[in-house]
Amino acid sequence: MFGLLRLFSRFGPLLIFLFLESVCMMLIVRYNDSQRLIFASSASAVSGAILQANSQLTSFIGLKKEIAAMQQRIAELENQNRNAFYYDENQTDTAFTKIDSSGLKPMYVFIPAEIINNSISGKQNMLTINRGKKHGILPPMAVISDKGVIGIVRHSTDHFASVMSALNTNTRISASVRGKGYFGSLIWKGQDPRYLYLVDVPKHDSVLKGDTIETSGFSTLFPKGIPIGTVAKIWIGPGESNQQIQVRLMTNFSTVRRVFVVKNLFFEELKALQQQSDNE
Repeated sequence: MFGLLRLFSRFGPLLIFLFLESVCMMLIVRYNDSQRLIFASSASAVSGAILQANSQLTSFIGLKKEIAAMQQRIAELENQNRNAFYYDENQTDTAFTKIDSSGLKPMYVFIPAEIINNSISGKQNMLTINRGKKHGILPPMAVISDKGVIGIVRHSTDHFASVMSALNTNTRISASVRGKGYFGSLIWKGQDPRYLYLVDVPKHDSVLKGDTIETSGFSTLFPKGIPIGTVAKIWIGPGESNQQIQVRLMTNFSTVRRVFVVKNLFFEELKALQQQSDNE
């Protein structure tokens, strides 16, 4: 009771002023047509702005869910791509035996993820994705987007993974010219993030400006046929036997957010085979 009295004694004049001001406003609006119209118009504008903001927020939340669902669907479609399968048939001199009814076994699966940290300004650029060991992400899995290659997983924790970007001078990706079969190594020279370079392609191979560059499939990480970019420039240095091919990337690394981690289901088997060959 005493607390209420102290509060009123401190703020009483202000409260009385606000009360009387409200009464005056109500009387003015109620008994004057022009002021009533102004008040109604202002109230409509305020409520309209609130409703619009609420609608935009609802649309944004719905769009984010829709994008996530679309990304999941793209991963499912990628998993159905023929290049993501291993053709498992056993042929002998006298018989042709199918292991299963289709002869196809999944070779790659695509796990949706989102980039939460990225850099493109250094020489050894890295990025971080919001998927880790609990989602089946382990090094050295490949990372791609719907536009092309992104990089290779280097480390993973339970919930996150660090990825060596294609914009890293230590990255080398086996790539080829679509429809022609010429292949080489794709590297970044640490300069313009819009371009990579395809090297080790002999000068007698006919590569033309505008040709599409894609993953060759000659690795255990990237499936064959993942788009990378288009040939922007070709030259041969004095005394060199290989072409220098500048590739304009399809992926904009400054804006890319949603990616897929590529898991090769035969990776351990292929790795063991490679180690056995190296030890001979």
